[in-house]
Amino acid sequence: MLNSWGLVRVSVADIHREPDHKSEQVTQAIMGMALEILDQRQNWRYVRLPDGYLGWVSESLLQLGDEKLVQRWRASPKVMVTSQVALVLSRRQSASIPVSDAVIGTELLRLETGRRWHRVALPDGRQGWIAHKDIADVGNLIHIEGGSAEQILKTAHSFMGLPYLWGGTTPKGFDCSGFVQTVFRLNGFSLPRDASQQFTQGREVFHRQQLRPADLVFFKSPDADRITHVAIHIQKGKFIHCSAYIRTNSLEQSAEDYDASLEAQYVGAKRVVGGLTGQC
Repeated sequence: MLNSWGLVRVSVADIHREPDHKSEQVTQAIMGMALEILDQRQNWRYVRLPDGYLGWVSESLLQLGDEKLVQRWRASPKVMVTSQVALVLSRRQSASIPVSDAVIGTELLRLETGRRWHRVALPDGRQGWIAHKDIADVGNLIHIEGGSAEQILKTAHSFMGLPYLWGGTTPKGFDCSGFVQTVFRLNGFSLPRDASQQFTQGREVFHRQQLRPADLVFFKSPDADRITHVAIHIQKGKFIHCSAYIRTNSLEQSAEDYDASLEAQYVGAKRVVGGLTGQC
């Protein structure tokens, strides 16, 4: 296939179950993410995401090319967006017209470095300026403290109050497993996309009394045949998760934010920090 790869050229690209905008959104891909193209149907491309997830995306959201396009993109010097949502602007002024927005974790080509503003390029060649406060140099993002339970929980709490979105993986809206996957990815861990897949990771925590900060806790609805919900443990049965919005609840009956329904659905926990062989 001539155009066997695509780089996401918008801040967030919705990935659908079928090649139709009305079809279920199954996940999302962020700007600069390299998607392998497996099939084509009219103006839709069937793609594989870096985490192995499959789905259909509108080709208008991709910069199409071959493997060399991806290699050049990956080899180029970059900055990473560290704010939840940042703007790439047409001029070095906060009131100037935007070129695009970009969500946390997005990598952009670094063209010019300044004290307050940096000139960057998007995957499709568009250029603009992004504020120094919104980015970090990718070369400096060595995860010295990345992967620590403290840093994971700090990242998770930074998203408090953001809304639920089925198939969402960004601050524009998360689902439960998309929230967990993104929090851990931002701290140097690669987790699968779905809660049921995440349940296969790490080491099993056999008793609730043994739960540690940043352990993953899992739940299953009574009528379900697999894991349906995942959260990140904070301490003493308290956890942070996305259910309607990012919030905290507890498995302890004495706690103000006790959730009896979820306690009844609790099925187990996994320790990823220090227990996952696939740390990146």
